[in-house]
Amino acid sequence: MIPFLGPLWVTLVLLPATSVGRYRFEVVRAQTLYAYCHLFAIWHALRRRVAAWVPSGGRGARRSPLVRTVSRVALAWLTLTTAAVWAGIAWRAPEYGWARYWALTGFAVAGTYIALPLIRDLWRFAR
Repeated sequence: MIPFLGPLWVTLVLLPATSVGRYRFEVVRAQTLYAYCHLFAIWHALRRRVAAWVPSGGRGARRSPLVRTVSRVALAWLTLTTAAVWAGIAWRAPEYGWARYWALTGFAVAGTYIALPLIRDLWRFAR
C-alpha cells in the first residue's frame, strides 16, 4: 500500500497545485503517449539514426512509418498490460479476497481510464 501513496500524492496533489492552468487527469493520457514517442527518439539517437519529423496535423502524419510504428507498439503494450492487470485481478482477487486487492483495483480503474481512449485512437493510426 505504501508504494502507491507517492505516485497518488504527486498526481492528485502536487501536479494540480503546481500547474498554471486547470490540471485534469486526462493530461496523463498525453504524457503516456509522449513516453512512447520519447522511447523511439532515444532509440534512434542511440543508433545514430535520424527520423523525419512530421507535424501531427501535417499531410503525411498518418502515413508516416514512424507514426505507424509508435502507434503499433503503444497499442500492443497498452492493450496487453491493461488486459493482464484485469485478468490478474479477476483470477486472484476472488481467491485471496477483495480486501487485499482494493488498491490495485483502484489503480486498474485509473489506468483503464487512461488507456482505453488511447487504445481506441491508436487503433486508427496503427492500421
